[in-house]
Amino acid sequence: MNKVSHLKHIEIPEVSPSSLNEKVLKNSEILATSLAAARNITEVEKGIETKFGIPTGTQRRWKTQLRRLYGLPPRSSLILVLNHPQFRKAAEYIVARKKRKEAVALRSGKNLVVIPPSGNSTTSVEGFLVSSYFEEGMNATATFRRLLVECEGGRVLILPSQDRCPLAKLPSLQNVRRFLRKKIAELGRETSSIRDSGASVPSDGKLYLQKELKENLRRDADLVVDCCKRVYRTLGSKHREIVYHRALKREFELCSISFKDEEESDIPYRGIIVGKERVDFLVGSGLVVEIKARKSLLPEDFEQAKRYLRDFKRKLCLLVNFGSRRLQIKRFQNSAIPRFS
Repeated sequence: MNKVSHLKHIEIPEVSPSSLNEKVLKNSEILATSLAAARNITEVEKGIETKFGIPTGTQRRWKTQLRRLYGLPPRSSLILVLNHPQFRKAAEYIVARKKRKEAVALRSGKNLVVIPPSGNSTTSVEGFLVSSYFEEGMNATATFRRLLVECEGGRVLILPSQDRCPLAKLPSLQNVRRFLRKKIAELGRETSSIRDSGASVPSDGKLYLQKELKENLRRDADLVVDCCKRVYRTLGSKHREIVYHRALKREFELCSISFKDEEESDIPYRGIIVGKERVDFLVGSGLVVEIKARKSLLPEDFEQAKRYLRDFKRKLCLLVNFGSRRLQIKRFQNSAIPRFS
């Protein structure tokens, strides 16, 4: 009770009447419900997310802000706050408070600009990082290195003095990665709202969410592995490669998997095409499936899988060997299309 009497002296900022709309009042009630169910907090948060669409991360952020408002230590119980006579006012203030406009901004690059090689106009460091990120194959590390090159060349300036920016003043690699993650998520939300409205999504390759592509690739890979296991259980390991190819093709058709059979890629040499490479299957938009029927995989099979990833510009390759005593499935990732680490 001593803590409750101490909390009564906390001054809670006023909330403007225009901010107390129906949504704010409803979310304040939801916050109170979440605090009251301290024993089953995880289940309550998941239930609130499912029913009302409020992410568990947002619910926890509200609780963190309540602790800061009342001066409580991190991870402390909020039951005393719930019993506080001004709790309703505090909850409404937390829910109604707007997010900072610079939530996705790169603070350490606030006063920095980059001069392009043409020298016609300057661009902010944030704009330079976003454009370079997609040009570098969505590689945050390569984007950061590109910024370092521009800085070493004297093309990064500090405003308003317009002095050359030293390397020590640049954002760190960790900050650049964090900024690009948030920016990609923001672009993904914009794309989702465009799709929900029924309008066409721009096809410039800049408005899609990396997480969505990753989940689609994982789902396609899991489906292919299940198909391979069914083929191996039925046919065993004593057939030729063409037999497994036809059987796996039939499995893809029965499972309604989007694929291309025996897709070819040109082999260029000094401006002419000198040959073609043929892969067994291209599944979805990022998966290569190559089939073998040998007693064991050889090093040249691994090199072939990596070459197919480069030539067909795919993210993942599954090298499947049906000829061994046990089904062998090796995964290879294209290092030219890396993900955040």
